[in-house]
Amino acid sequence: MSVTFRRFAALAVGLGLVLGTAQAALAQADSPPPSGSAMAKITRGMPSEQVQEILGSPTSTNHYPTGKGWIPFYGWWGGDAYRTEYIYKGKGRVVFNQKPFSSRLKVIRVLYDPKEDGF
Repeated sequence: MSVTFRRFAALAVGLGLVLGTAQAALAQADSPPPSGSAMAKITRGMPSEQVQEILGSPTSTNHYPTGKGWIPFYGWWGGDAYRTEYIYKGKGRVVFNQKPFSSRLKVIRVLYDPKEDGF
């Protein structure tokens, strides 16, 4: 075997391990909340006001652009250019997106994590 092939094989194995670990972390992060918890009441499409009514004010928030926001004109018409996360200490995160020309945030994902530090 050539040196180049060995390097390629080592890189492929390392990349496979990294991707496998990342997929396992994502699968664990998307575990459903316990049925009796307040996080279980949060559903996809729910507005942010209703989430705050159920869970209260978030410990902190996070706002960030998605990769779709860099596509020309997508930010105006596409609807998934920015996301907002409400972070709740000891509960997890609720992820929202915002449709263009609207101030309404709608739930797209609930990430249950009882170890969430809130920041």
